[in-house]
Amino acid sequence: MDHSNTMTIKATTPGDIVRAFRKAFKLTQKELGDITGIDYSNISRLETNKYGITVKRAILIAEVFSISPGSILLPDGYKLGVNFETRLGKIRKKAEMFFERRKDD
Repeated sequence: MDHSNTMTIKATTPGDIVRAFRKAFKLTQKELGDITGIDYSNISRLETNKYGITVKRAILIAEVFSISPGSILLPDGYKLGVNFETRLGKIRKKAEMFFERRKDD
């Protein structure tokens, strides 16, 4: 059952993604927990954003739905905003200068 190519999901959090896929695949939280080994109460907490999702759990859940863990971890894609992009640019420049100086040593 491959829903990943036909689903359109409007989600803003990892929990929204997990819930949307779980419902699309007609799984209960307990069934998803049984498949992944994640306690169903933790599935509930993930879906309601009471718990943040770990990379390990994202990988386990993504495997059930044949999707990339990144689809869960970054539901809006890699959008960080102008201020954060500016900060990343400064960090990138500092790192380049650091490694350049290090190369000269």
